[in-house]
Amino acid sequence: MIYVSGDAARALKAGDSVELTDTLGNRLAYGVDGWETVDAASADALGGESWPLTLATSGEGDVLLAARCSLTP
Repeated sequence: MIYVSGDAARALKAGDSVELTDTLGNRLAYGVDGWETVDAASADALGGESWPLTLATSGEGDVLLAARCSLTP
């Protein structure tokens, strides 16, 4: 899970592409599958192994928003 602050994360929608570069220069491409709302007290649920990448940002009140992403070829 990667925590992302600001409006950039909230602008992502299902079908968008996300590209990350690791410290070795390897580029990894992901596709946003959709958003999930999670109670901040249950933030441990964000690290589930069902998705290779989760981008999280704060929502209204005690809620986290999680963009679930799949690795793309």
